Amino acid sequence: MMTDAERYHSFNSVKQSTNVLVSQWQKRWLTGFKYDASTIEFFPPKPFINLSSMQQAALLKNIRYVHHAVLASVFQMTPENKKVPFDVVDNLILEQLNHYNRKLGLCIYASALLYCLLREEFALDNKHLKYVQGFARTKPSKNYKLPSTGEGSDLMHTLHAFVLYQNSVIDTSTIQLEKYLDFSLKPPFVLGEQGYKEETFTYHGFKEYPQTPLKYAKNFAKEVGMTYKEWITHHQTQAKIFSQVKVH
Repeated sequence: MMTDAERYHSFNSVKQSTNVLVSQWQKRWLTGFKYDASTIEFFPPKPFINLSSMQQAALLKNIRYVHHAVLASVFQMTPENKKVPFDVVDNLILEQLNHYNRKLGLCIYASALLYCLLREEFALDNKHLKYVQGFARTKPSKNYKLPSTGEGSDLMHTLHAFVLYQNSVIDTSTIQLEKYLDFSLKPPFVLGEQGYKEETFTYHGFKEYPQTPLKYAKNFAKEVGMTYKEWITHHQTQAKIFSQVKVH
C-alpha cells in the first residue's frame, strides 16, 4: 500500500497531466459538466461497508457478466484470436463491444453498462452508486515502450471509466492495463480493495451525473435498434444466464 506522502505525490502528478486528458474527454465523449483539473478526485483502495449477502450477490452477478463481455471482445480482437470457454455474449452485443474497443472506449461501454445494471438491482442503494470518467495512472513495465516514440515511460495517464459503490472502485476492464505490465492481474477486476494494486495503478476522475451513463446507454441501445428498456432487459437476462455458468 502507498504511504500518505506517496499518495499526495501521485495526486499532484496526475493534476499536472490532467489538462490534456480533460480536453480529450470533453471533445470525444459525453460529459455532464465542464471538467476542471483542479477538482479531480483520487480514489484509493477502500473496502465496502456492511454489505448484505444479497448486495454482494447483486454486485458479483453483474460484475462477472460485464467482465466476461469485456474479455470476449478483447480476446476476439487479439492476433491469437483466443476464445472464451463459453458463449454468453451474443453476436449483436459483441459487435458493439468490438466497435467501442476499436474506439478505445471499451471501459466506457463496460462501466456505463455496469452502472445501469446495478441501478436496476433492488438490493443496492442508488445513492451510493456513481459512474466516474477519469484516468488510470499506471506505473508501466520497464520493457513497455510508447508506440508514439518507442521510448519507455515512468508513469502513464490513460483515459479510463469505472464505477463506484460506497465510494469504492469497481472496474471490470483492468485487462486494458495489462499491456503496460509484466504480469497478469489477479483477480482480473477491481472490487473495492480486491484487485486494486495501488503500487502499480491508481484511479482518478470526476463523478458524473446519473444522466451521463444513462445517455450513453440510450445511445448504445439505439445503435442496435433497441429501446433502453429492451437493451437493459437483454443484458439482465444475459447476466442471469451467465450467473448459472460454471467458470473453470
